[in-house]
Amino acid sequence: MADNPDVSGNVPALTGALALGKTASQALFYATLAFFFLIGIFAGRKGVVDMDSFLTARGTQGWVGLGLNLFAAGLGVWTIFTLPQVGYDFGVLGAFAYAFACIVPFPVLVLMGKVLRDRAPNGVTITEFVLIRFGWAAQILCNLSSLGYMFVYLISELTALASLVQVFGLDPLAPQIAVCVTTAIYTAIGGMPASLLTDKFQAWFVVGLIILATIAFSTRIQIDPASIPGSAPLQTSRAAWESLWVLTVAVTAANVFHQGYWQRVYAAKSSRDLVRACILAAALTFPVFMLIGFVGIIDVWRNDPNSFDQNAFFDVTATLPVWMNALVLVLAVALVCSSIDTLQSAMSALIVNDIFQSRISLTWARLLTAVLNVPALIVGTKGIPIFTLFLIADLIAAAVVLPVVIGLVRGKTETFFTGLDFAVGCVGGVFSVFLFGLGFGAGDVHYAISLLGLPNGTSVPGESFGVFLCAPAGSVAFMLASAMLRRAVEAALRRDPDARPAAPTLLRGPGHLDVLLGNKEQLEETAGAEEDDADAAAGGAAGDVEVASKFVVARGA
Repeated sequence: MADNPDVSGNVPALTGALALGKTASQALFYATLAFFFLIGIFAGRKGVVDMDSFLTARGTQGWVGLGLNLFAAGLGVWTIFTLPQVGYDFGVLGAFAYAFACIVPFPVLVLMGKVLRDRAPNGVTITEFVLIRFGWAAQILCNLSSLGYMFVYLISELTALASLVQVFGLDPLAPQIAVCVTTAIYTAIGGMPASLLTDKFQAWFVVGLIILATIAFSTRIQIDPASIPGSAPLQTSRAAWESLWVLTVAVTAANVFHQGYWQRVYAAKSSRDLVRACILAAALTFPVFMLIGFVGIIDVWRNDPNSFDQNAFFDVTATLPVWMNALVLVLAVALVCSSIDTLQSAMSALIVNDIFQSRISLTWARLLTAVLNVPALIVGTKGIPIFTLFLIADLIAAAVVLPVVIGLVRGKTETFFTGLDFAVGCVGGVFSVFLFGLGFGAGDVHYAISLLGLPNGTSVPGESFGVFLCAPAGSVAFMLASAMLRRAVEAALRRDPDARPAAPTLLRGPGHLDVLLGNKEQLEETAGAEEDDADAAAGGAAGDVEVASKFVVARGA
């Protein structure tokens, strides 16, 4: 699930061409792209029947196919740039930390996904649950966090693609446009079924190419055994140890707001298939990411004075045969298509389902899927630094993620916390980073404010560790403090905080839980009561029932 290029910083434009040649590179790039295009079109013509199948392909995936999808959804061109560089800079521990951080979200996805499938069986995104549990304000906050993260990730993939094709002597604009147009067409036509099928092929492509690359590296790369003992990659550092926490929190929190994973949660045939699929995805992700990260370590051990000194991955592959570089290009196309079509499908699901409440037609849904690429393509062609944007997106996700998790917990928390507490917790998580900055910066207010954007990245020992510790911990502390203070005030005013009237729609939460449990009779009673009240008051609550009705399951009916 390692779809976070956020620790790599801006990918510099690489210059020069490998021995494959410009003409051959162009032919191979577009031929691979055409292959995935045909697969996507085929899947779309066979799999899309209505809006629900377009957005989720609900209940269609067994554990093997779903596991390959979850693995492919976390891939991207970022892996070629980020993972080897982490291995180069932080050694074996750094490569392990990143690979480990990328599999931690899978058990989280299992735990949250099983609850979500049970409580919101007809849902599409996790933000739908937030709407029902905490109200509109909370959902808007989560939608902004999710869209912001996925949009930045889409831009990063296009930026990294530009850097990669320049290695092969290609002008980046045409490949960027081609990838956006190709994936947009088959995703707009095929929706989620197209993304699922192409991701399966892309996953097998990646696994096969990684195996070939491993063989080539082990037989072609010459390393002096004397350079290994006591070398830098075998040493540990504070930054490498801190990265275990920083990367784990950043990747896990960000992936909770990557709606592509929640679409796949609902695409599973059963919760048992979801569990097995996550185990398979983790089993593929860790060794593949470790192997890619190990390329950077190999680059250190080579100790080549003629190294390009631009990117650890291409330092090594430049010494390999032409056929190996051709495989690298095919791998890159598979990586970028797997990430971009997943993002396109996920963003369209969020916009169509959450923002428009599925009130638009399938035709408009397809059009929106295509239009989403335009602003990302415009920004992606600029080659602007995206490191700060990613860190801010991760920080916001880290501040919001635990209040969302708390909302999934059954028991007393269902009546203890409201949408107001949720909002206070999220804002408090960000404010906690400011408070940490005051302490870490010896009272420097300017530094504390700037720390919200992590201008130093992960280079300052203790800084990023403190930020990604305070954001989630602070959100829980502020959420709990808000609930306790609110209940104390209500108890003082009404003597019984549990007897308070229903909260306004904007902050409503617990009143909708029967809907999430699929209690059809309770929903009908609620709807009837609200219709009776509509003659004497504004009918605002009726909208809630309309939104919530999609979660109803007529069990036994």
